[in-house]
Amino acid sequence: MGDIERRVRDHAKSLWVAAGRPKSGVGAYIGRARELVAIEDSQQTAERPLRDGEKSAPDRDPVLPDDAAGPTGEPVEPVEALENEGELLTLTDHGVEQWPKRRRPS
Repeated sequence: MGDIERRVRDHAKSLWVAAGRPKSGVGAYIGRARELVAIEDSQQTAERPLRDGEKSAPDRDPVLPDDAAGPTGEPVEPVEALENEGELLTLTDHGVEQWPKRRRPS
């Protein structure tokens, strides 16, 4: 049994015990245990120290072209975004021209 399978079995057993040892057995917790092992592995990969020659950030910050940047360098919103700001959708925006008529009970 490999290291990953051993860890999965250990997690599954822990989950089963925490659930009160139901009759379904440890096997019912294998799927959740696999997820937990994958999460642990992903976290360890994300938190590992940088190796020699690896960079933690780009050499310089990205720069917007002059026509896309405002006076302080921030991105400029397109005019359409400002024109539509605060506009609420109505039924006609979705192709519904009127409310459906209710049937009266006969």
